[in-house]
Amino acid sequence: MTKKQVYIVVRTLVKNGGLSKYVIDMYTTMAKISPNIELHLVLQNRHNDYRDLLAECGIHVHYITSIQASLLQYVKEWHNLFESHQIDIIHFQIDNLVLFYPIMLAKKMHVPRIIIQSHNSWNDAVAKNPIKRWLHSYGKRRVGKWATDLYAVSKEAAKWLYDESVLNRVQVIQNPVTVDKFKYSNRLRLQLRQQLSLNDNVVYGHVGRFEIQKNHRFLLKVFKAILERQPEARLLLIGTGSLKPMIESQIADYGLTGKVLLLGRREDIANLMNAMDCIIFPSLYEGFPITLIEGQATGVPIICADTIASSIAFLPTTKQLSLNQPVDVWADLAVKEAAEPLGNRFRGNEIALDAGYDLKTQVEKMAARYEQQ
Repeated sequence: MTKKQVYIVVRTLVKNGGLSKYVIDMYTTMAKISPNIELHLVLQNRHNDYRDLLAECGIHVHYITSIQASLLQYVKEWHNLFESHQIDIIHFQIDNLVLFYPIMLAKKMHVPRIIIQSHNSWNDAVAKNPIKRWLHSYGKRRVGKWATDLYAVSKEAAKWLYDESVLNRVQVIQNPVTVDKFKYSNRLRLQLRQQLSLNDNVVYGHVGRFEIQKNHRFLLKVFKAILERQPEARLLLIGTGSLKPMIESQIADYGLTGKVLLLGRREDIANLMNAMDCIIFPSLYEGFPITLIEGQATGVPIICADTIASSIAFLPTTKQLSLNQPVDVWADLAVKEAAEPLGNRFRGNEIALDAGYDLKTQVEKMAARYEQQ
């Protein structure tokens, strides 16, 4: 049987990036369980933190010169890709339509199936740049004519990427996690808290890149208010990014030195979530953040912004607040939720499984979509 040639397009692959994590988890798993599918990743720049892993999984990687480096080379390499390879399906994993050119070209080159998947409900860099905003708007009006399939991780993400006239065609695709990896463990909780010298502290946490979208400034203001109620509280910040120097400066300015632990890029997120008493997640915008699914699977109470789709909450301990609410309201709710009995956390894993968030289940569903005629 001839394998179906599936090409997945993503801008870049960076560790601790939500979209990168989705792509890596989805397709390294698919490579192991779907023998009838030959997987190719197309990166629209040279940044790839997962070269060795992808090679081990037998996933082909194609690099396109970034449009910023050379427009001429960018166009030429996309044409070469379509002309020199059999492409049965091309699947664009994106959060905006500024770079709509390869989607339009796929239609022109008669690729049988062109799938677009929206991963965010907003993009600040696009919204604030007149040229990018125009390009995104142009692509948004036409993508329904170019694509055969329209996916999104939430209804809000669909509205951001697709014209209202095609919203009835959109399939909402759940973001998956390795549910078995994210489960509550008293042993891991004690182990991590001892390692971090957090034995008797109430511990709040956040996982995310140090970028504007994640709204660390607001998070630090909330934590400052929490300290007025719980002087021995601690905040774990997991991640890295371009705003790290600014965040370090804000920690000092707010008098939080020694109270906030900057843990950098970590591979043991599941373990660290066990150590937390509450996750605070005040993003300015999101698609359907995997971090919050992982947190709920571990049973951690969560306070997140209502900028995130309400469907993100499958546990009663996941609460949403407006970013227009005073920081004291956020702090009061966080303190209350952090006192949730630890025994209630064991149910999170089972509920996540029942809700269909398990990685293997979602990979099988995506592979079935690819294999359909």
